[in-house]
Amino acid sequence: MVCHTGRVTAAIRRLTSCLLVLAAIAHCGLAAAETNDHFAWDGYAGNGVSGGKHTGGLLLDGRLLFHVGVLRLGTGAQLAGLFSWELTWAGLLGLGLDQAHWHLALLGDSGVHSYTGVGAGFLSDDPGAGGTVPYAGARTEIGYIFYRGKRSAFGITTAFYANTDLSSIRRKYTYTEHDWLFDDSSFTQRATHTIGQTQLAASVGALWLLDLR
Repeated sequence: MVCHTGRVTAAIRRLTSCLLVLAAIAHCGLAAAETNDHFAWDGYAGNGVSGGKHTGGLLLDGRLLFHVGVLRLGTGAQLAGLFSWELTWAGLLGLGLDQAHWHLALLGDSGVHSYTGVGAGFLSDDPGAGGTVPYAGARTEIGYIFYRGKRSAFGITTAFYANTDLSSIRRKYTYTEHDWLFDDSSFTQRATHTIGQTQLAASVGALWLLDLR
């Protein structure tokens, strides 16, 4: 019970720290926006790789941001994995700059990770565990805008991000394992898997911007 309470307290502290950072970013962005009434949208879609305890592998990455001056506010989604999979729904808040041929953004990133197949083994009947946990992290983007029209622009962007799950889930279950290589016998196995990780990822993709002025 004491161990469980300690994990909850630590998760609350990390979440509070992330919220304070996001609040500071929002304050700076709103202060800058008071002197710059520029409004715009930008979208990004790319693919890359991710690394984590359970879901290292391929990555599909997309997000949409609304611009108010240098303030950026938006949402995003990612799908990552190889043998186990992670679906991410993200809220994004931060600062950005899109000038001439350059796109820059530094964003706070918070949302939920939904996992499936955690602990599933290669050539094993273990289905793995699933669950959804909150997370927080940061994302940075550096891109080059190669076309700029009167109200739209297109470019290519590299995105890097890191995040950590704010809680963990421990799953225990039984499953039937088959001996496919020898006598096709079957037997009951028990499995215990813990869901929760720290993740690093990078992607490259297309960027588009739409000016609302």
